[in-house]
Amino acid sequence: MIPSPIKSLLGLMTIFLVTNCGVEAGNPDSTEEKPAKFSLKLTDTPVTGLSHFYIDAISIKVGANPSITFDQVTTIDVLTLNNGKTLSILDEKEITAGAISEITLTLADTTEPVRAVSSAGVNQKVIVLKDEKATTSLTFTGDLTLTADQAVTAIVDVDLRYTLATLDANSRSKYGVADDVIYALNHKHTFFTEGSRGTMSFTGKQNGELICVTTYDKYTAANLPKTCIPDGADIVKGVYADSNGTATVISIPTGQYNVWGIIGDQVTQYGSRTVASDTEASAD
Repeated sequence: MIPSPIKSLLGLMTIFLVTNCGVEAGNPDSTEEKPAKFSLKLTDTPVTGLSHFYIDAISIKVGANPSITFDQVTTIDVLTLNNGKTLSILDEKEITAGAISEITLTLADTTEPVRAVSSAGVNQKVIVLKDEKATTSLTFTGDLTLTADQAVTAIVDVDLRYTLATLDANSRSKYGVADDVIYALNHKHTFFTEGSRGTMSFTGKQNGELICVTTYDKYTAANLPKTCIPDGADIVKGVYADSNGTATVISIPTGQYNVWGIIGDQVTQYGSRTVASDTEASAD
Protein backbone atom coordinates (compact mmCIF):
# COMPACT_ATOMS: atom_id res chain seq x y z
CA MET A 1 0.00 0.00 0.00
CA ILE A 2 1.38 3.42 -1.05
CA PRO A 3 1.43 6.07 1.70
CA SER A 4 -0.78 9.15 1.11
CA PRO A 5 2.11 11.69 0.72
CA ILE A 6 3.65 9.55 -2.01
CA LYS A 7 0.25 9.17 -3.71
CA SER A 8 -0.07 12.96 -3.79
CA LEU A 9 3.41 13.36 -5.25
CA LEU A 10 2.70 10.77 -7.98
CA GLY A 11 -0.53 12.60 -8.78
CA LEU A 12 1.33 15.89 -9.23
CA MET A 13 3.92 14.20 -11.41
CA THR A 14 1.16 12.71 -13.58
CA ILE A 15 -0.48 16.11 -14.05
CA PHE A 16 2.87 17.67 -14.93
CA LEU A 17 3.67 14.98 -17.51
CA VAL A 18 0.24 15.11 -19.14
CA THR A 19 0.11 18.88 -19.38
CA ASN A 20 3.66 19.12 -20.75
CA CYS A 21 3.76 16.19 -23.17
CA GLY A 22 3.15 18.61 -26.05
CA VAL A 23 5.82 21.02 -27.30
CA GLU A 24 5.85 24.56 -26.01
CA ALA A 25 4.68 27.22 -28.50
CA GLY A 26 7.60 28.76 -30.29
CA ASN A 27 9.81 25.73 -29.75
CA PRO A 28 11.83 25.09 -32.92
CA ASP A 29 11.18 21.36 -32.44
CA SER A 30 7.40 21.87 -32.58
CA THR A 31 5.53 19.11 -34.41
CA GLU A 32 2.87 21.56 -35.63
CA GLU A 33 3.28 21.78 -39.41
CA LYS A 34 4.00 25.21 -40.79
CA PRO A 35 2.15 26.47 -43.88
CA ALA A 36 3.69 26.56 -47.32
CA LYS A 37 4.28 29.83 -49.19
CA PHE A 38 2.54 29.73 -52.56
CA SER A 39 2.88 32.17 -55.46
CA LEU A 40 0.92 32.10 -58.71
CA LYS A 41 1.68 33.85 -62.00
CA LEU A 42 -0.12 34.07 -65.33
CA THR A 43 1.41 34.16 -68.80
CA ASP A 44 0.09 33.90 -72.35
CA THR A 45 0.94 33.42 -76.00
CA PRO A 46 0.00 36.40 -78.21
CA VAL A 47 -2.82 36.14 -80.75
CA THR A 48 -3.57 38.18 -83.85
CA GLY A 49 -6.68 40.29 -84.34
CA LEU A 50 -6.99 41.33 -80.67
CA SER A 51 -5.41 44.20 -78.77
CA HIS A 52 -6.79 43.34 -75.31
CA PHE A 53 -8.30 40.34 -73.56
CA TYR A 54 -9.66 41.17 -70.11
CA ILE A 55 -10.54 38.83 -67.25
CA ASP A 56 -12.25 40.21 -64.11
CA ALA A 57 -11.58 37.97 -61.08
CA ILE A 58 -12.80 38.20 -57.49
CA SER A 59 -11.33 35.14 -55.72
CA ILE A 60 -9.08 32.13 -56.09
CA LYS A 61 -9.08 28.69 -54.49
CA VAL A 62 -5.91 26.59 -54.29
CA GLY A 63 -6.62 22.88 -53.89
CA ALA A 64 -8.71 22.15 -50.80
CA ASN A 65 -7.70 25.39 -49.09
CA PRO A 66 -10.35 28.04 -48.35
CA SER A 67 -11.01 30.54 -51.13
CA ILE A 68 -8.91 33.70 -51.09
CA THR A 69 -11.00 36.77 -51.88
CA PHE A 70 -9.25 39.74 -53.47
CA ASP A 71 -9.62 43.16 -51.87
CA GLN A 72 -11.36 44.33 -55.02
CA VAL A 73 -12.17 43.08 -58.50
CA THR A 74 -8.86 42.25 -60.20
CA THR A 75 -8.78 42.96 -63.94
CA ILE A 76 -6.16 41.08 -65.94
CA ASP A 77 -5.26 41.97 -69.52
CA VAL A 78 -3.96 38.61 -70.68
CA LEU A 79 -2.54 39.99 -73.92
CA THR A 80 0.06 42.00 -72.03
CA LEU A 81 1.58 38.73 -70.77
CA ASN A 82 3.39 37.52 -73.87
CA ASN A 83 6.99 36.90 -74.88
CA GLY A 84 7.90 35.65 -71.43
CA LYS A 85 6.07 38.30 -69.37
CA THR A 86 4.14 37.19 -66.29
CA LEU A 87 1.69 38.70 -63.81
CA SER A 88 1.62 37.73 -60.11
CA ILE A 89 -1.82 36.76 -58.80
CA LEU A 90 -0.62 35.45 -55.43
CA ASP A 91 2.68 36.34 -53.78
CA GLU A 92 3.93 33.88 -51.13
CA LYS A 93 0.46 33.32 -49.73
CA GLU A 94 0.53 31.00 -46.72
CA ILE A 95 -1.57 27.91 -47.37
CA THR A 96 -1.67 24.35 -46.06
CA ALA A 97 1.14 22.12 -47.33
CA GLY A 98 0.24 19.14 -49.51
CA ALA A 99 -0.51 18.09 -53.07
CA ILE A 100 -2.24 20.54 -55.43
CA SER A 101 -3.89 19.39 -58.65
CA GLU A 102 -6.47 22.12 -59.23
CA ILE A 103 -6.72 25.88 -58.80
CA THR A 104 -9.98 27.74 -59.42
CA LEU A 105 -10.17 31.42 -60.38
CA THR A 106 -13.69 32.77 -59.82
CA LEU A 107 -14.87 35.49 -62.19
CA ALA A 108 -16.30 38.71 -60.80
CA ASP A 109 -20.00 39.47 -61.09
CA THR A 110 -19.47 42.26 -63.58
CA THR A 111 -21.42 42.90 -66.79
CA GLU A 112 -18.78 41.18 -68.92
CA PRO A 113 -16.19 39.47 -66.69
CA VAL A 114 -14.36 38.16 -69.78
CA ARG A 115 -14.17 40.37 -72.85
CA ALA A 116 -11.98 41.11 -75.84
CA VAL A 117 -11.06 44.22 -77.79
CA SER A 118 -10.25 43.86 -81.48
CA SER A 119 -7.23 45.43 -83.14
CA ALA A 120 -9.65 48.05 -84.47
CA GLY A 121 -10.76 48.92 -80.93
CA VAL A 122 -14.14 47.16 -81.08
CA ASN A 123 -15.40 45.48 -77.89
CA GLN A 124 -16.22 41.79 -78.42
CA LYS A 125 -18.18 39.51 -76.12
CA VAL A 126 -16.70 36.28 -74.74
CA ILE A 127 -18.21 33.32 -72.88
CA VAL A 128 -16.32 30.80 -70.78
CA LEU A 129 -17.27 27.20 -71.57
CA LYS A 130 -17.20 24.11 -69.39
CA ASP A 131 -18.77 20.91 -70.74
CA GLU A 132 -20.40 22.99 -73.49
CA LYS A 133 -22.12 25.26 -70.96
CA ALA A 134 -21.30 28.78 -69.79
CA THR A 135 -19.45 28.92 -66.47
CA THR A 136 -18.22 31.62 -64.09
CA SER A 137 -14.75 30.33 -63.27
CA LEU A 138 -11.46 29.25 -64.82
CA THR A 139 -9.87 25.95 -63.80
CA PHE A 140 -6.09 25.52 -63.70
CA THR A 141 -4.91 21.91 -63.54
CA GLY A 142 -1.47 20.50 -62.87
CA ASP A 143 0.56 18.59 -60.34
CA LEU A 144 2.71 20.05 -57.58
CA THR A 145 3.41 19.40 -53.92
CA LEU A 146 3.67 22.21 -51.37
CA THR A 147 6.14 21.56 -48.57
CA ALA A 148 5.77 23.11 -45.13
CA ASP A 149 7.68 26.39 -44.72
CA GLN A 150 8.91 26.24 -48.33
CA ALA A 151 8.14 28.71 -51.15
CA VAL A 152 6.77 27.40 -54.45
CA THR A 153 5.73 29.37 -57.54
CA ALA A 154 3.33 28.02 -60.16
CA ILE A 155 2.72 29.51 -63.60
CA VAL A 156 -0.55 29.28 -65.53
CA ASP A 157 -0.19 29.32 -69.29
CA VAL A 158 -3.46 30.78 -70.59
CA ASP A 159 -2.31 30.26 -74.20
CA LEU A 160 -5.19 31.96 -76.02
CA ARG A 161 -4.04 30.51 -79.34
CA TYR A 162 -5.07 27.13 -77.95
CA THR A 163 -7.93 27.92 -75.54
CA LEU A 164 -9.84 30.67 -77.39
CA ALA A 165 -12.20 29.77 -80.25
CA THR A 166 -14.24 31.94 -82.62
CA LEU A 167 -17.94 31.12 -82.58
CA ASP A 168 -20.05 30.70 -85.71
CA ALA A 169 -23.84 30.63 -85.95
CA ASN A 170 -24.00 26.87 -85.36
CA SER A 171 -21.77 27.10 -82.27
CA ARG A 172 -23.86 29.92 -80.80
CA SER A 173 -27.00 27.86 -81.30
CA LYS A 174 -25.34 24.80 -79.77
CA TYR A 175 -24.23 26.66 -76.65
CA GLY A 176 -27.39 28.75 -76.41
CA VAL A 177 -25.64 32.12 -76.49
CA ALA A 178 -26.60 35.40 -78.12
CA ASP A 179 -25.65 36.26 -81.69
CA ASP A 180 -23.30 39.03 -80.53
CA VAL A 181 -21.00 36.64 -78.62
CA ILE A 182 -17.84 36.34 -80.71
CA TYR A 183 -15.51 34.05 -78.74
CA ALA A 184 -15.60 31.07 -76.41
CA LEU A 185 -12.80 30.60 -73.87
CA ASN A 186 -12.15 27.10 -72.58
CA HIS A 187 -12.40 27.12 -68.78
CA LYS A 188 -9.49 24.69 -68.41
CA HIS A 189 -5.84 25.77 -68.44
CA THR A 190 -2.57 24.24 -67.28
CA PHE A 191 -0.25 25.24 -64.44
CA PHE A 192 3.29 24.05 -63.83
CA THR A 193 6.00 24.69 -61.28
CA GLU A 194 8.26 27.60 -62.14
CA GLY A 195 11.59 26.24 -63.31
CA SER A 196 10.19 22.88 -64.45
CA ARG A 197 9.94 23.84 -68.13
CA GLY A 198 12.23 25.45 -70.66
CA THR A 199 12.29 28.55 -72.86
CA MET A 200 13.04 29.30 -76.50
CA SER A 201 14.15 32.77 -77.59
CA PHE A 202 14.49 34.04 -81.14
CA THR A 203 15.99 37.16 -82.70
CA GLY A 204 16.42 38.43 -86.24
CA LYS A 205 12.94 37.35 -87.37
CA GLN A 206 10.48 39.38 -89.38
CA ASN A 207 7.82 41.45 -87.62
CA GLY A 208 4.71 39.25 -87.42
CA GLU A 209 6.48 36.05 -88.42
CA LEU A 210 4.82 33.06 -86.78
CA ILE A 211 7.35 30.91 -84.91
CA CYS A 212 5.97 27.39 -84.68
CA VAL A 213 7.29 24.71 -82.30
CA THR A 214 6.34 21.13 -83.10
CA THR A 215 7.13 17.58 -82.04
CA TYR A 216 10.48 16.46 -83.43
CA ASP A 217 10.34 14.89 -86.91
CA LYS A 218 6.52 15.06 -87.06
CA TYR A 219 6.09 17.56 -89.90
CA THR A 220 7.75 18.73 -93.09
CA ALA A 221 7.49 22.18 -94.65
CA ALA A 222 4.89 20.74 -97.01
CA ASN A 223 2.47 19.31 -94.43
CA LEU A 224 2.93 21.68 -91.49
CA PRO A 225 -0.41 23.41 -90.68
CA LYS A 226 0.34 27.05 -91.45
CA THR A 227 -1.97 28.35 -88.74
CA CYS A 228 0.16 26.54 -86.11
CA ILE A 229 -2.72 26.32 -83.66
CA PRO A 230 -1.53 24.29 -80.62
CA ASP A 231 -3.37 20.97 -80.44
CA GLY A 232 -2.13 19.63 -77.12
CA ALA A 233 -0.06 17.05 -78.97
CA ASP A 234 2.27 17.67 -81.91
CA ILE A 235 1.82 21.41 -82.45
CA VAL A 236 3.26 22.63 -79.17
CA LYS A 237 3.40 26.42 -79.41
CA GLY A 238 3.05 29.24 -81.86
CA VAL A 239 4.17 32.83 -81.20
CA TYR A 240 4.56 35.91 -83.37
CA ALA A 241 7.79 37.88 -83.60
CA ASP A 242 7.40 41.48 -82.44
CA SER A 243 8.41 44.69 -84.20
CA ASN A 244 12.00 44.12 -83.06
CA GLY A 245 12.07 40.70 -84.69
CA THR A 246 12.21 38.88 -81.36
CA ALA A 247 10.00 36.16 -79.92
CA THR A 248 10.06 34.16 -76.70
CA VAL A 249 8.32 30.86 -76.12
CA ILE A 250 8.00 29.78 -72.49
CA SER A 251 6.56 26.75 -70.68
CA ILE A 252 7.95 24.21 -73.14
CA PRO A 253 8.07 20.67 -71.65
CA THR A 254 11.43 18.92 -71.74
CA GLY A 255 12.19 17.17 -75.03
CA GLN A 256 13.35 17.71 -78.60
CA TYR A 257 11.43 19.89 -81.05
CA ASN A 258 11.47 21.29 -84.57
CA VAL A 259 11.16 25.03 -85.06
CA TRP A 260 9.54 26.69 -88.08
CA GLY A 261 8.98 30.22 -89.33
CA ILE A 262 5.72 30.95 -91.16
CA ILE A 263 4.96 34.06 -93.23
CA GLY A 264 1.80 33.63 -95.27
CA ASP A 265 2.27 30.43 -97.27
CA GLN A 266 6.05 30.46 -96.91
CA VAL A 267 7.48 28.01 -94.38
CA THR A 268 11.11 28.02 -93.22
CA GLN A 269 12.60 25.31 -91.03
CA TYR A 270 14.92 26.64 -88.34
CA GLY A 271 16.25 23.25 -87.32
CA SER A 272 15.64 21.57 -83.97
CA ARG A 273 16.06 22.53 -80.32
CA THR A 274 16.32 20.49 -77.17
CA VAL A 275 14.56 21.76 -74.06
CA ALA A 276 15.69 20.99 -70.52
CA SER A 277 13.84 22.24 -67.44
CA ASP A 278 14.48 25.82 -66.37
CA THR A 279 16.93 26.49 -69.21
CA GLU A 280 17.13 28.20 -72.55
CA ALA A 281 16.65 25.60 -75.28
CA SER A 282 19.84 24.61 -77.04
CA ALA A 283 20.08 24.46 -80.82
CA ASP A 284 20.91 21.02 -82.18
